[in-house]
Amino acid sequence: MDVETSPRTETRRAIVRVSVVGILLVIGLLWLASLRFPVTMVDPPQPTPDYAEQTAWSLVGVALVVIIAVATVISAWRRPERPARVATIGAIAMLVCGIGCAVVAIVASTP
Repeated sequence: MDVETSPRTETRRAIVRVSVVGILLVIGLLWLASLRFPVTMVDPPQPTPDYAEQTAWSLVGVALVVIIAVATVISAWRRPERPARVATIGAIAMLVCGIGCAVVAIVASTP
């Protein structure tokens, strides 16, 4: 049996999907911002990573993900004829920015 859903129901589903992706990315980036690598006790001591830079890049990623999520939700709400497409594009953009900032945070902080 084929049941038609209203455009607002599809929009709400798209907003929930974008919210879940955004929340997971924000949690992962905040975890990365608080991550500290173990340093082995050797002589001469190894250089330690730049944790301030790692935290800064992670927080930049959090800000980008939140901005893209809000823009995606607003766009999906204003264009109810294609909310799934808007949500997919927004989720892909959030993933690219989040993963990109995570990679930059790890690579830039290494000595």
